[in-house]
Amino acid sequence: MIAAPVSPEAALKMAALDHDELVVEAILDHDLRKEPGLIKILWAGFERSEATWEPLDAENRQLVALDSYLLTLPPDERSKLEKRL
Repeated sequence: MIAAPVSPEAALKMAALDHDELVVEAILDHDLRKEPGLIKILWAGFERSEATWEPLDAENRQLVALDSYLLTLPPDERSKLEKRL
């Protein structure tokens, strides 16, 4: 059997699914209307349409991608989100 070439993105997705461990590529959005707040995570190797809303919990507060996302926000919105961290 000859294996077909696999893109790096597809390989990352397969590896993540195989080990039940996903890599965060970026934070796309947030929603602070309810506690504890939600962040929309784009997972490495997945399409934007497969991004998921996740709670702003202790583990997710440590994401480097969250720091990058904060820098993209207007100051007033950044301040609101930082208060939840």
